[in-house]
Amino acid sequence: MKKELSVDEIVEMHVKSDLIIDECMKTLNKRSTLINNREVKKLNKLIQSYKDDKETAKQVYEKLFAHSNSRVRSHAAVECLRIGIFEEVAVKTLEEIELQTGITAHGARWALKLWRGEIKGRQFERY
Repeated sequence: MKKELSVDEIVEMHVKSDLIIDECMKTLNKRSTLINNREVKKLNKLIQSYKDDKETAKQVYEKLFAHSNSRVRSHAAVECLRIGIFEEVAVKTLEEIELQTGITAHGARWALKLWRGEIKGRQFERY
C-alpha cells in the first residue's frame, strides 16, 4: 500500500520540481530538456494524486502562492484555474507575473489569454 503524502511533502515536491524546471528553461540543451521532461512527468503524477481532493489542493496551493519563485507561483496559478479553486488569486498572480520578463512571464501571458478565451480555436483545459 502506498503511503499518503502530507500537504508539506506535496508542497516540497512541487517546489523542488518547479525549481528544476525553471533552471532547465534557462539552459535549453538536450540534457536539460530530458531533465525537464522527467520533472514535468513527476509533477503531473503528483497533481493527479490529489486534484480531486479540493481540501488538500487548497492547502497545497495556498502554500505555493506564498513562494518567492515566480515559476512556482505561476504553475500554482495555472493548476488552480484547471482545478477550479482560488481563481481570483490565480488570475491576479498571473497578471503580476506577466509584467516580468522571461519565459515564465511569457507563459503567464499565454495562460491568461487562454483563460480569457482570447485565442481563437483554443480553450483552457480543466481537469
